[in-house]
Amino acid sequence: MTDRQLINIYNDYRKRAINEFNFTFEEFWAKVCFFLDPQDANATEWALVGKKALQSLLEERYDCQAPASVFNV
Repeated sequence: MTDRQLINIYNDYRKRAINEFNFTFEEFWAKVCFFLDPQDANATEWALVGKKALQSLLEERYDCQAPASVFNV
């Protein structure tokens, strides 16, 4: 995959977090920064952390009590 495709994956998770799950950009960004250093990350890391950030936000929201299918993002 190209770097552009990987960044698009990150952007898709960011948009889902904000538009589909109603998190703020600041909430999503805080999770991203928890998992990586934005100044020292490559495109692959951005794509992976986009998914991990959304999963983490959902786990916190549902306090790990939601069905496993909720976390299949």
